[in-house]
Amino acid sequence: MVHFPLFCFYAFILIRQCAALNRGSSSGYNNGVDQKISKPPAPGLILMGLKHSGKTTLGKLLAGGNRLFLDLDDLILKVYRELPGDEGFPPPSGSPTVRDIYRRSGELFRRCETLAAREAAEIMEGRPAVLALGGGTIENSQAMLALEKNPGSGEVLFIYLETDEASLFKRIKAEGIPPFLNSQNPEKSFSALYRRRAALCGKKADLTINLSGLSLEQSFKALLQSLGEF
Repeated sequence: MVHFPLFCFYAFILIRQCAALNRGSSSGYNNGVDQKISKPPAPGLILMGLKHSGKTTLGKLLAGGNRLFLDLDDLILKVYRELPGDEGFPPPSGSPTVRDIYRRSGELFRRCETLAAREAAEIMEGRPAVLALGGGTIENSQAMLALEKNPGSGEVLFIYLETDEASLFKRIKAEGIPPFLNSQNPEKSFSALYRRRAALCGKKADLTINLSGLSLEQSFKALLQSLGEF
């Protein structure tokens, strides 16, 4: 069932985006948008960030009707369902979630994530697309390598959606402590994970956007301002 107010909000944001771009192109300037990069974004935009940083929601808005949107979690589930029965793991049953795969085996999850990243890279090749990574993909070196088949070619732009630690932990806790955190002291466990992953994302990013304290609309505006017209 579609949540009507949320649907209206998304439609409103997209209409404003199109109107802003049309005004900018017709007047010969960028409508006050700060150009943070020296050339238009690459065909592939890859959103990084910790869990609940807004990668999927903002990615869908950013894609709009002009770019293909991919969610790596969806591709992980697709890969998992397609695993042959002789992989050393029981065949999937029911409708497993990404958390279910991780609980079953961290090794299995990382393998599916790497295969999903390779599939995403193939789909995105030469096409305007937006890909939302998983919160921990940045720590999977094989998956990250698959997404940059030609490093420095300009084919993809890695964007880090930075959000403060306290806000992220609050969102994660509200959904239930995930299996990758220590259930005895999840806040301390998350703090260590946050520092590690934030450092990796910051190092990898071509563009970092701080969304701390911003609403969805403000976050989307900040993302567009940082990218400029595309």
